[in-house]
Amino acid sequence: MKILKNKLFTTLVSVLFAVGLILGITFTCVDLRGKDVDAADKTLMAYIYEETGYATGEYTSSSGGFGTIKLNYVIYNGSANQSYTANITAAGFVTINSGYFSSISLSGSSLTSAFKLNTTKTQAPTASGGNLSTTVLYIYLDRTAQPKFDTYWDEHVTELYTYWSGSGTESDPYLISSAAELAGLSYMVSSGKGIKNGNKYYPNIYFEQTCDINVSKYLWRSIGKAIKEGDVTSYWWFSGFYNGNGYKISGLFTTIKDSKKLDYNGLFGYIYNGSVKNLGIENSIVAGNSALIGYVAGEKVKVENCFNSINISTLAAAGGIVGYIDCKNCKISNCFNSGKIYCMLTGGGIVGSTSSTTELTIDHCYNYGVIEVSSIGYISYAGGLIGDCRGTTIIKSSYNIGDMIEGSYTILGTIVGKNNGTLSLLHCYGNGVACAKNSGTISNSIYKATCKLTDAKSRTWYTMASNWETPWDFTNTWTIKSGVNDGYPILGAFDKFSITLNKNGGSGGTDKVEVYLGGSFPTNISIPSKTGYTFKGYYDRPDTATGGVQYYNAQGVSTGESVGQMSSLYAYWTVNSYTLKIYRPEGINDIIKPNSIWQSDSGGSYKTVSI
Repeated sequence: MKILKNKLFTTLVSVLFAVGLILGITFTCVDLRGKDVDAADKTLMAYIYEETGYATGEYTSSSGGFGTIKLNYVIYNGSANQSYTANITAAGFVTINSGYFSSISLSGSSLTSAFKLNTTKTQAPTASGGNLSTTVLYIYLDRTAQPKFDTYWDEHVTELYTYWSGSGTESDPYLISSAAELAGLSYMVSSGKGIKNGNKYYPNIYFEQTCDINVSKYLWRSIGKAIKEGDVTSYWWFSGFYNGNGYKISGLFTTIKDSKKLDYNGLFGYIYNGSVKNLGIENSIVAGNSALIGYVAGEKVKVENCFNSINISTLAAAGGIVGYIDCKNCKISNCFNSGKIYCMLTGGGIVGSTSSTTELTIDHCYNYGVIEVSSIGYISYAGGLIGDCRGTTIIKSSYNIGDMIEGSYTILGTIVGKNNGTLSLLHCYGNGVACAKNSGTISNSIYKATCKLTDAKSRTWYTMASNWETPWDFTNTWTIKSGVNDGYPILGAFDKFSITLNKNGGSGGTDKVEVYLGGSFPTNISIPSKTGYTFKGYYDRPDTATGGVQYYNAQGVSTGESVGQMSSLYAYWTVNSYTLKIYRPEGINDIIKPNSIWQSDSGGSYKTVSI
């Protein structure tokens, strides 16, 4: 982790964003395709700010089929502002290396030559960022595949699907298999039409995702919302259990449209007594508090086996996994964040901030995303895992290795920015001060102010018992794969693989099952057959006489065992036994055993023989 100084242009854009919020400017994403814009207009600057968020990542130029990427930048010369617009049309890739564009590189062409201020003069930042003290960049896209930024999914009701397969029970959950079905869930909550108990929607009802889902067709309305009218706040809480089943959500674009709406944005806006597990967020832009959940309340909420890889931008309480927590006995476990967290007041890699009554445990989580909190006159707090703790918080077997960018009036802590409650750190790692400002109590602290990059990418470091409160589970939960996630651990739930069903001489039936580490086996399979034998199930050993664990029973139903690191399961067969009836013809005596007893039925006298 490194502490970096804020760039001037980043701070300027941040100030404009905050001013927009304070003055009530609507930060609506708008479609700017093919339009030249006046970057000196503050409202329009806010629009462009959201467009810069959308441009984060890598896009091809016009020759790649995505249209031209336009750059509109302003030179601040101390007296007047001059705006210029130029098109980058060279072949290759335009790579935006930061969500706030501190550096831009163009493959296949000189970046400088792409900026033509007039026919005789060329002026532009260099590929490494240029003179950022005098140059501010505002970037927007001209893309034919750009989403419709002016409408939400719930404004297209006829395209939504709200009759999901399944019955909503734990054994037969509602299945979410498309963007229309996921948006249908959001609509049923926010419209008040879903199953509810008061203002809690889908309480104790189960949902399961069946595939990766891209929702970029329209703007996303978070699942669960709150609206303030005067002094009264009304909530529409999601209270169900959502299992991503090791799949991901992409194309998630959120923004602030209704000034009355309390925008704790993310895939989920407001969760009460619910849970989310086995879900990842990628390739999205969230103008809100978190990629996954904006606001958590109630009690016993669990968030487990989840990750975020996208950039988050908001005013306060920004977290990679959860924005704000006001919950008793809440637990976040086996989660990580790799996206950049940017806000004006409080931000953390896992959680933005918590209430004074919150009881939170963070277990086996890590952050390697950049965290930047840039204030406009108020003291701000940033933490590698939590920005601001106000209740009772336990963080154990977790670490932060992400860079932290220092702005004006910003206080940075490698694990926690500020603690106003009771904080316990149990075998946590970071590079620097664990908690930057402590106004509460820190107890049972076992913190190591060294977190090496080589350790964070080594399986051995995680599994050594002396390093942690409890070692990281690399059998059922975590794994490390070369070239994936920059070498940091990934959740086994997102590393799907096939297990072969070895039929041991049988034939027919299911050949293999698709699973993920620590997950569940498919509930039902087709069983094989073998002449003269009876199928007794699938086991983890070829010879069950030496022991073994059964994963499917004789009917092909999963026994409920979790997926481990295995490549095959083996059919177990028993030899069939048969009983023959041998009838004695009338008048023939039993000459072999004359005294033996014959049985009788309607067919005559008989004896039985087992073979």
